[in-house]
Amino acid sequence: MIRWWQQISTKRPWWVIGSSAVLMVGLGWYALGLFDSLSSGESFMATGTEAARTREVIAEKFGSSPNNEIILFERVDASLGDASSPAYQAEVSALLAPLEGQVESIATYATQPNSSFISIDKSATYAVIVGKGTQQEIYTTLQQFIDEADQSRLTLSLGGTSATLQQTSRQVGNDLAHTEAITLPI
Repeated sequence: MIRWWQQISTKRPWWVIGSSAVLMVGLGWYALGLFDSLSSGESFMATGTEAARTREVIAEKFGSSPNNEIILFERVDASLGDASSPAYQAEVSALLAPLEGQVESIATYATQPNSSFISIDKSATYAVIVGKGTQQEIYTTLQQFIDEADQSRLTLSLGGTSATLQQTSRQVGNDLAHTEAITLPI
């Protein structure tokens, strides 16, 4: 087989180069559509594994949800006081009000007064959001909420499962595009 390829490539080098170019273009065209069909799914956890079973047991025993998201509220306006103050928590509640019908539940320091909701320097707090729908739907809802929120007194940042999956997918897409841009010409 190697000897046959050597004979063809020495007798018809332009045919080999042209065939290789056509093959590369064809495979490149085919590969363009593959990334859209790849998905990290709703979770990185494989079904049927010990980790998946542990997740199910925790959800059964403690009611935790795989769709927990975090919205971080950081003080911009010092007149709000520290994060546990009534003024600060009223501002958090007012900001979260439009989100209430769009998610399953919202837990904050105001609803569950626990010091773990307040940062050490008392300038920030967070809300735990249990979303509705797929990870993409949850991310879209929360990102739209943050984009539309009045952030003149508190800045909002999104974290949690859906944000992590979205950012990971975006970064992998960017990395693949850069890799293909470098390797294809080579």
